Amino acid sequence: PKDVRYLKFQAARILERRGDLGSALSAYEALWAGAEHDEYAARAVYRAGRILLDGYGDEAGALRVFERLVMSRPDRAVADRAVIDMLALLDRKGQKREALMLLDRLYQGVGHTSMGDNLLYLMAARLLETGDFQRAQLAYNKILMFHSGTGLADNARWHLAELSAHDGDLQAALVHLKLLA
Repeated sequence: PKDVRYLKFQAARILERRGDLGSALSAYEALWAGAEHDEYAARAVYRAGRILLDGYGDEAGALRVFERLVMSRPDRAVADRAVIDMLALLDRKGQKREALMLLDRLYQGVGHTSMGDNLLYLMAARLLETGDFQRAQLAYNKILMFHSGTGLADNARWHLAELSAHDGDLQAALVHLKLLA
């Protein structure tokens, strides 16, 4: 079964490389529709999103497929790539607000998973870019409250120290910095 799923995925990739995008989409969908939502199924959904985006120019369809992947399989490596691809697409279109709304929606759905701290960190960085320091600070605090054992907790604490210093609260900045030591 796992060997068969691997072969089915590879057959779909061959169809895609040959330019038979409709058949490749159908093959990828069949992998996803199967009972096993393993790595091959997740990769199939990701490839389907790429075909919609690159092959057909269907940005809305690609966003829906990528979001479906992230919401259903946030534990798969391709889910991270799907988030990056969605943000890159929205960035190219100049849709900063939509990108923030997407990150918030994804966090609401999968924030309890290992992807949660990454979503908050991306959100905080984008909020900083827009000058919304208060909401960025909230996102960094959420990382510390709900994802304190992750690798991004120290980064969040560093940014909180910077934001505190920026606000003139040097005491809070020192507290954050001492907790890093």
